[in-house]
Amino acid sequence: MVRESCGTIRLAATIALSFVSAACLVACVSANERREFPFTVEEDADGARYVWFIYGQAGLPYDYMPARTLRDSPHFRSAPGNRPQTGDVAWWKAFVAIYDPETDGSKKLLTARGAQSLDVLEKRYGPVLWLRYWKFDLKPRGCR
Repeated sequence: MVRESCGTIRLAATIALSFVSAACLVACVSANERREFPFTVEEDADGARYVWFIYGQAGLPYDYMPARTLRDSPHFRSAPGNRPQTGDVAWWKAFVAIYDPETDGSKKLLTARGAQSLDVLEKRYGPVLWLRYWKFDLKPRGCR
């Protein structure tokens, strides 16, 4: 049921995730808390398959890319001021995760292995770059 509703939601803006889409990303994460994914933990060592899977479930598709090249995807742009919003991707060359500020405690990053701490990941990988989904083929209403 969550998958069907997530699949029908589309972005209303071209650069930022709408609140509905961000909430849908989090709903898709919650629906997959059983951690039944179409990939193994080994295949998701850099977190990229998890991010790709959850975004696809939320109706925000893109071609799979490993973490090291995800920032080059035409579907992602740097978040303005490098300030995250719900659903943004925390990017490091070797790892990616999904930001959810509503997660309890300091573990604000969602991964296939569960919530992880931004502080811990920054100590491991360095400063984070926040990426925001960008649907480049949307046109504002009234455009031809």
